[in-house]
Amino acid sequence: MATDQWLALNATLRPGTVVVRLYRWEKPAYTIGLNQEWSRAMNLTRLRTDELAIRRITGGRAIFHTPDELTYSVTVEAPSGGDNFDGARAR
Repeated sequence: MATDQWLALNATLRPGTVVVRLYRWEKPAYTIGLNQEWSRAMNLTRLRTDELAIRRITGGRAIFHTPDELTYSVTVEAPSGGDNFDGARAR
């Protein structure tokens, strides 16, 4: 997720560039959307020691990822007046 945040923050450095990133998970992981509250999205006390919990810089609901899935992200420069990820922080 930190890589996706870096790509979003640096998208304006190369206007017109589209980055498609494919990756797999090393461990089972839950990701939650930027605007979700941890306490409402999942019960962290039930998280197993081999599972991760990560906040995405985008919205959406909680998703469970497994090591056998292929995940992707697409990064492009936002048009003028579009969403701004400057305030997004990895958690």
